[in-house]
This record gives sequence, C-alpha cells and structure tokens, in this order.
Amino acid sequence: MIFGILDVSGLGLIISNYSDTLQQSMFVMFFFILILVLLSGLFTPINSMPEWAQWITKINPLSYFMQVLRGIYLKGSGLMDLLAQFLTLCGFVTTINTWLTISY
Repeated sequence: MIFGILDVSGLGLIISNYSDTLQQSMFVMFFFILILVLLSGLFTPINSMPEWAQWITKINPLSYFMQVLRGIYLKGSGLMDLLAQFLTLCGFVTTINTWLTISY
C-alpha cells in the first residue's frame, strides 16, 4: 500500500514544482486525481471501458493499486499472486520520484 501513497504524493510534488501558486497546483492536482480515479477501475471495470481508455489505464498507477487492493481484500491474495502489480508500482515509484528529483 505504500507504493500507491508514494506514487500519488510524488505526482503531487511534481505538480507543485511546476506550479507558480498554491491555487494553481490545487486545481491541476484536482484535475489529475479526478481523471486518474475515474480511469483506475474503481467505479467501472476496465474491460467495459472504451479501448482508448483501456490504453490510458496501462499508464495509470492507481489502476494497479486498485488491482492490488481488490486482490488483497476480496480474494485474499498473497505477495506472489500480486507480484506483477507490485513490480509495476515499484517502476512507477522509481520513475515518478526520479522525475520529482530532477524537476526540483
């Protein structure tokens, strides 16, 4: 669960690095979080989304986080069952935090 928190907080810090004011960073973050949550598979299954939206969910860290949460809470999956999602989230954390460090 720590990977999802690191992804979203890193994204917030990247946005704040590029923003001039607090209000601007709040609006941009609200926009991104709204889109990421709607395309994460939380409210609608990814398979029932249009094809273009399914491609966007492949670069959405929250969609992998939702798969991990569903696997743990609904199926009782272990680490080995969710290893692909964990490794993908680790890749997102590395990429986002590298971008964050460079943009700072």
